[in-house]
Amino acid sequence: MISIITMSSACNYGALLQSYALLKYLKNNNLNVQIIDYRPYYVTQEYDGLIYFTSGKINVKKSLNNIISFVPRKIKKSKFIKFIRENITMTSKQYHNYEELKNNPPISDYYVAGSDQIWNSDLSFGIDPAFFLDFVQSGKKLSYASSMGHAQIPIEEQRYFNQYLSSFDAVSVRENTAKKSLEAIGLENIEQTMDPAFLLSKEEYMKIAVWPKYGNYLFVYSLGYNKTIDLLASRIAKKLNLRIVSIAGFRNKYCSDYRIRFAGPKEFLGYLAKASYVITDSFHGTVFSLIFHRNFSTVIRIAKRGTRIESLLSVAGLYDRIATGVNNDVEHLLKPIDYSQVNILLKKQIDNSKLFLHKNISL
Repeated sequence: MISIITMSSACNYGALLQSYALLKYLKNNNLNVQIIDYRPYYVTQEYDGLIYFTSGKINVKKSLNNIISFVPRKIKKSKFIKFIRENITMTSKQYHNYEELKNNPPISDYYVAGSDQIWNSDLSFGIDPAFFLDFVQSGKKLSYASSMGHAQIPIEEQRYFNQYLSSFDAVSVRENTAKKSLEAIGLENIEQTMDPAFLLSKEEYMKIAVWPKYGNYLFVYSLGYNKTIDLLASRIAKKLNLRIVSIAGFRNKYCSDYRIRFAGPKEFLGYLAKASYVITDSFHGTVFSLIFHRNFSTVIRIAKRGTRIESLLSVAGLYDRIATGVNNDVEHLLKPIDYSQVNILLKKQIDNSKLFLHKNISL
């Protein structure tokens, strides 16, 4: 048995689909695998509750947003629950904090931490030992494409990373910056692997996608309003004579012709796969643009969190698809991407990522 712990309880397209991808890839290799149903409050509070806490204090702005958007949040979450029920094998027991997991852990031969930003203490309001597999009593421990969300490990957290990861049998991270950071604090044999979404082919995603009724559109997928995205989308849509379809929260923040409020993971895949052009500020929005061979541009909203996108696009040879501002020339962003070369670059890294799993799990 293999047990995976990741951000599977988040109502986030990328978080859920990367969970699905790693599970599906291992199952495709005839392995018995499950995802630990870990639901810490800092992950679930955005969709389960009304009052939102940040570092133990009430976040008034987000709490008000939760109240206003209560009904659409519940509708959207129901689609995530349905996707999990139909596509993901979870442990029979739910865990809501590290102590519950430590006191009654699932019994497995292998435990896998990752992928996604499980080691980003900004999201978990501090180090969460669960994502460092500190609950494991026996069995092989490894991380797959885990991310810290930052270019460097905060000084006050370095001893925890050293302590926890020293007990791992194998460690791989998603970004090159994470690899360098772990090596800088004395950890050895750190490998860099691709996000689990890349372990599956675009055909496998197309089998589960729900296709939109629209055609000939520019697709905007944003994690939060960004003026650059708004202006860039309008400018590119006009040049390419496209309508704008957006999935960007519950309020119409963008100049969209069609705003999608209740899309589940399958609808998300369909909208992105069928788009004539994609603009996103999301890491996984960028990932699936690459998988579906879309023409796209990516905006980095928060500079200190942009390393994961920069690392990915560097691997793909597409660093120039980062949009730095609407005042600059955007003609290079309109140029069709030659995916024959991109696929060669990505395949090498994907093959190495699969090899990491094969070496450390009996595939």
